[in-house]
Amino acid sequence: MTATVSDRLAAAGIDIKIRGRGEYRTACPECARSKVRRGDDALAVKVDDRGAVWSCFRCGWSGAANHDRSATGATPRPAPRPTPEPEPDRRVLSGRWRTLWETAQPVTADSPVGVYLASRCCALPGAHAVRWLPELPWQAPRHLREQDGGCAEDGSTWPCMMSMVTDILTGAEINLHRSWVRHDGSGKADVPLPRLMLPNHRKKGGVVALTPVGEISDRLVVGEGIETVLSGGIRPVWALIDGGNLGGLPVLDGVQALMVLVDHDAAGLKAWRKVAARWCAAGRDVRRVLSPTQGSDFNDWVAEAAPSPAERARWLLNRRYEAYDPERDAEDRDAKKWLASVTATLLRRRVPPVLARRLVHALNRADCEPGLPPADCEAIVQAVAGRELQRRGGAGGR
Repeated sequence: MTATVSDRLAAAGIDIKIRGRGEYRTACPECARSKVRRGDDALAVKVDDRGAVWSCFRCGWSGAANHDRSATGATPRPAPRPTPEPEPDRRVLSGRWRTLWETAQPVTADSPVGVYLASRCCALPGAHAVRWLPELPWQAPRHLREQDGGCAEDGSTWPCMMSMVTDILTGAEINLHRSWVRHDGSGKADVPLPRLMLPNHRKKGGVVALTPVGEISDRLVVGEGIETVLSGGIRPVWALIDGGNLGGLPVLDGVQALMVLVDHDAAGLKAWRKVAARWCAAGRDVRRVLSPTQGSDFNDWVAEAAPSPAERARWLLNRRYEAYDPERDAEDRDAKKWLASVTATLLRRRVPPVLARRLVHALNRADCEPGLPPADCEAIVQAVAGRELQRRGGAGGR
């Protein structure tokens, strides 16, 4: 029996030595055909008095070999997977979108895009970097199309501002940033996501070079959004699209001073610390302008503080531009880590979350040195109480 079963298993492509009844494991001849894996035992073979049966736990191939007939009952072997067609080169802008870019028009003051930019206190950009189309269908991203009910705005047409995204180092055209606006330019288009990059195109390492590379001398102003860097007519300026690209901005030859227009949110501050540390380590002068309002950007600040061009020019000249200080940045990070550890300790000690937040907020406001052991909850509470009493003018003696 054993020899017969072994022969018929071999005929099915299963290489295994049968020593009697029982269960055996070996490599599957179907899914292991292209690549031999060391210790592969995906195929389970069970041998009894009637013959043998097998099943692969990876690809699902199964069958049986009996005494009186050859291998039977085997599921059809999976058809070879078709070789996928090569993907188009997404390192550069595809031909379809390149053609569309060439048909777009320069932004003028009376166009919907020009009216929108003026309402945001932005200067008109050059046609080498930003253009517009009177109508461009808004295509909903996949996650919106696949949700229940789909997306009602999918396919609606609006005026569109298109910005050319080029590689920071090579200058190759790699993507288009699209911003849809209302037909009268009174604001962004009434769609869920009025700003989109091209799908299946590279964004990392890209920039909207609103000032051509040839016009940059030894100074450069950068920010995330296009409206942000167009605020106030500052030159030369680049828009890095998002915090990831801004934080990854490499040190550029010939640029000795970098001004960063920082979005006042967690991502913006993180990007500022990364790019500032890199440029400062290279011996460059790095400064920032940070909106005083949490959650706003430079464009929001400018539009609120100086709506007219003349006021905006005076306002920008009077700004205090903060230089990057590596020591202060390290101290801020250490203090935040310490406060986070204090919060975690309080919560582990079953201190109510509301009270824990108040205690940590008081520590932060009192500028308490991060030398207090976070494990000593009682000492933390006493320190907070003492500092609070001192801040209120010695009310502890009452």
